[in-house]
Amino acid sequence: MIDIKDYFNDLEFDFWADKNNLIPPERFLIENYLDRSGKTLEAGTGGGRILLEMRNLGFTSLYGYDVLPDFIEKAKERDSEGSINFSVQDAAKLSYTDSSFEQVIYLQQLLCFLEPESTRIQAIQEAYRVLKPGGRALFSLVSLDVRTRSYIHRLYISYLSLFRKLRGSNRPIQYMPWLTIQGNKFNFGSIIDRGPQAYWFKVAEIAQIFKDVNFKIIAIGSEYQIDRGKMCKDPDELASEPLEGILYIVCQK
Repeated sequence: MIDIKDYFNDLEFDFWADKNNLIPPERFLIENYLDRSGKTLEAGTGGGRILLEMRNLGFTSLYGYDVLPDFIEKAKERDSEGSINFSVQDAAKLSYTDSSFEQVIYLQQLLCFLEPESTRIQAIQEAYRVLKPGGRALFSLVSLDVRTRSYIHRLYISYLSLFRKLRGSNRPIQYMPWLTIQGNKFNFGSIIDRGPQAYWFKVAEIAQIFKDVNFKIIAIGSEYQIDRGKMCKDPDELASEPLEGILYIVCQK
């Protein structure tokens, strides 16, 4: 296994540090579920892309953190106005006080890169802790339920399961190599189960985790639902819905 921090620091750094603009699902969530005057924290900010774009949209109280100091240095360089508070933080152990923010953003699939499972749960607990009662949280995840709706990806999952069995590996299939790296380059290491890997949540699994932490899911959907401007209110509704791309969840404390 490749250390994900080292990977982001080296091969993926330039791609994530210099990215610009919001992708359509991010814009949809931010414009429909967040308040421009609310004190907002972004986790895993990278080069500050999302927060810089939010400032352009009129958001006035913005904070962002990343575990990698080089990303935070880059984000501060890009923030020519110096109006965004960037800091180095560990998602599983934040230094912010309880109920510090009206809104928190955990997009760019941050939770899927955290290891081990206990760290993922701690990160969600910390997101809940620093959010004010009634505050909202945006999450994006890669989901096994979404991937298994694709015939090509089902073939890859079957291949990967067999490959691991032949090698005597008991690594759960929810851990899968990135199929693309550095933006859009095919990861040939994925053929032999190598390269950076992400954890693919099951919908029921993440819904239960949020429930255990006391988050209430108020909207959930994949890119398919967002493209049509209508997210589901309950995770169970997704069982009969088409699913495509990244899974997005809006929670409330």
